[in-house]
Amino acid sequence: MNHAILTLGEIVSACETLSLHGLVDFKNGRICLTPHGRTVSEDGFRRRGGLFSTIDKMRKALNKFDHPVVDREPDLSFLTESELNNAYQEYRAWSD
Repeated sequence: MNHAILTLGEIVSACETLSLHGLVDFKNGRICLTPHGRTVSEDGFRRRGGLFSTIDKMRKALNKFDHPVVDREPDLSFLTESELNNAYQEYRAWSD
């Protein structure tokens, strides 16, 4: 599994894409699955395979569904370089 650290730009781009396809929403600085996103993720987790096949399972689930197009710009102002660094430091402390 690839353990690369994502950049802020990559995270923002992914969040925008997921939001514009109705899979996630943002509330009080948190990323939340929408009902459609929950349906897609549950389908992905129900598929056979172990931990290392999770990405492939989710890709298949994403490709299976028609996704709505959400016509709004998500507020991602809570995603900052400072918040990303704090999250990375918390992860490092947890994983050591």
